[in-house]
Amino acid sequence: MAQVILTGIFGVFWTIFGLNAVLHFFPIPASSTEGAAFIYGGVRATGYIWPMMYASLVLTGAMLLSRRFVPLALILLALITFIVILYDLFLNPSGLVIGSM
Repeated sequence: MAQVILTGIFGVFWTIFGLNAVLHFFPIPASSTEGAAFIYGGVRATGYIWPMMYASLVLTGAMLLSRRFVPLALILLALITFIVILYDLFLNPSGLVIGSM
């Protein structure tokens, strides 16, 4: 029972933060100069990585909520979380507290 509840909470969390890119529920905090250069000059300039990342957050959140392909969803979310922590560690140390949650 606890596994079902935690999977649901985790699924809602990732689905909401994936939809935040489109619906803007929460403001995005300002990042450091290096972090902003990476995000705006690199990631957003490609045109496909940013939407693909947020679509994968919504998809994996939906996978968790439906309780289908849960191991695959957790692997994908672990990779995304690892990338966020590395970004905060090296390019945006002020966001490390938020990124590690």
